[in-house]
Amino acid sequence: MKIQKWLVNAAAALLFAGASAAAMAVDCAGGVIQDTIVDSIEINGEPCLIVGVRVRNGVRVDNSPALMMVENDVGDGVLVTNSAFVGIVNTRISNLSLIVLASGQVAIKDNDVKDGSIRVNGNVSANVNRNDAERDIVCLNNGDLDAFLNHASGEDECFDLF
Repeated sequence: MKIQKWLVNAAAALLFAGASAAAMAVDCAGGVIQDTIVDSIEINGEPCLIVGVRVRNGVRVDNSPALMMVENDVGDGVLVTNSAFVGIVNTRISNLSLIVLASGQVAIKDNDVKDGSIRVNGNVSANVNRNDAERDIVCLNNGDLDAFLNHASGEDECFDLF
């Protein structure tokens, strides 16, 4: 009887822990998120390196001193605002958009946005190169823009004005 009660309590604890972990967004308190699967990522004020991660939902970043995302698979979009350095490279986004707003130095390279757009607006400088987007690629009001070899099925409004 004691073993049955212990097993029931242990199973309940595992189920409760699994349910609460699945509902919570991962932050980047350790500075690196690597080779894992998470529901979502929310970063506020932390530097972060995200490599080889499958994000079921979305990534939201605000006020990061440095964000680097390399070779990730994101389900529901990436939104980065007010961050000093942003590098997003070779990342696939299945749904929604890749958006970087009001940040410092931005590098958006070799990304694939399946059912959305890429928007890089109001940044100090932006390199937006070799990206594919199902809808649009738009770069507006960036202080210095280097953009080439982007492809959008909709409008491509991301190019240098020599």
